[in-house]
Amino acid sequence: LVFPLTAVPGGDLPLAHPVVPALTVATVEVQVDDDGSATAEVGMTWTGGANPYVDLRAAEKDPSESVGDAAAALLPEGESGDVVLEAFGADRTSASVQVAGRLEEEAPGMLTLALAWPGDDPFPPGMHRASRDTPLEFEAPFRRVVRWEVELPDGWEVRLAPPSVRVVTAVGSFVQDVVIGDGVVTVERTLEVVGSRVEPSEYEGFVLIRRSFSTSGSEPIVIAREVAH
Repeated sequence: LVFPLTAVPGGDLPLAHPVVPALTVATVEVQVDDDGSATAEVGMTWTGGANPYVDLRAAEKDPSESVGDAAAALLPEGESGDVVLEAFGADRTSASVQVAGRLEEEAPGMLTLALAWPGDDPFPPGMHRASRDTPLEFEAPFRRVVRWEVELPDGWEVRLAPPSVRVVTAVGSFVQDVVIGDGVVTVERTLEVVGSRVEPSEYEGFVLIRRSFSTSGSEPIVIAREVAH
């Protein structure tokens, strides 16, 4: 399953932000069997001239390998299978890809799913200051969405799940929606920075987003067989 891209709002972009925002949308579907074995399918679509996967636009790169590696990186620890590159834009700034694999239990009857983000760390160490006296510059605005759907068999339960979180400021947002019910765990995370420049007066809002992303946005899902009473 590859999620459809959300259309970029129409109209001219402000002169201060002439670059089309980078948009990455990914989904990971996990199926757990009664015996504890599990399989996962990853679909990822991205677009935007200033995308985190900038190396994919280099002529000497193999798009299938590069985009496939990016999608496979979303798989929890295990073995990935063949990569299927569904489409690659002529301008080398957009692609859709699918990859599947098997997951490994960390212990009999227990599985921890580290919910990885597509692409590189959007907040590298240089952005971890508590305050700034000068503006913070980004290559371009960006939006990343990753959705995890974990289907549990009868007799399995959720031992740990991330909390739902919503942080919205003038510079962007981090939203994490978590739903558990009917044998399915769904976690959808959206991270967005709306401009290419964060002024010192706006930096506090940026810090709130970054902290929420780094804490709540890094918590895993832990599932296990139910304990008989």
